[in-house]
Amino acid sequence: MDQRKRKLLLQEKLSHYCMPHGFKHYSGEYFIRDRGSLQDVFFFQLTRGNGQYYITYGIDCPSLLASLRNNEVLKLGNMPRLLIDNGRLEDGQTYGCKHKEHIDSSSFKAATALEGEAESWFSRFTTINEIIEQYRISNIASEVPSVDVPPGKIIRWCLYGLMLLEVGNEAGHNWLKPVLDAYKSRKKATEQDKEWVKIIEACHP
Repeated sequence: MDQRKRKLLLQEKLSHYCMPHGFKHYSGEYFIRDRGSLQDVFFFQLTRGNGQYYITYGIDCPSLLASLRNNEVLKLGNMPRLLIDNGRLEDGQTYGCKHKEHIDSSSFKAATALEGEAESWFSRFTTINEIIEQYRISNIASEVPSVDVPPGKIIRWCLYGLMLLEVGNEAGHNWLKPVLDAYKSRKKATEQDKEWVKIIEACHP
């Protein structure tokens, strides 16, 4: 069975087993469940060559950063974004998909694991502010806004600052200022760099 057929059969079987729990197939490898302003998400990813796949799950808030999602310059994509996630299901457990019989049994096993492990995690988050706070814990931890953005953190700081402003928290400006300075200081700015500058300047005086 080739990879395309595996994906199609996985979409079908996971839809079947997860539908009773409110999940529906979104597109490609993604499945979603709407929960008011929040959206529970999981997706599968095939491993290379050995007929296995694993599942990652998390939560999205479609209303957050909505203007960025279809930005043609940033190319973030319009798939659900896991603003927060709990990593791979069953601590990275892989499930078989080499043959049709493997997919049927492994899809049931994965759906059962989602019902147990993931549901208890999903239930911890009920508001957008809780999602933003968890994003901070997972991506920024104990960092505080400073003159210099730590290497590799510029996008994380930027998204956190923008999310804070979207919910009316003016502290977002404290995170966006060093990000803006960092982008403007780049000698060879890319088109994406310039787009981020425009976005930040539009909401950060």
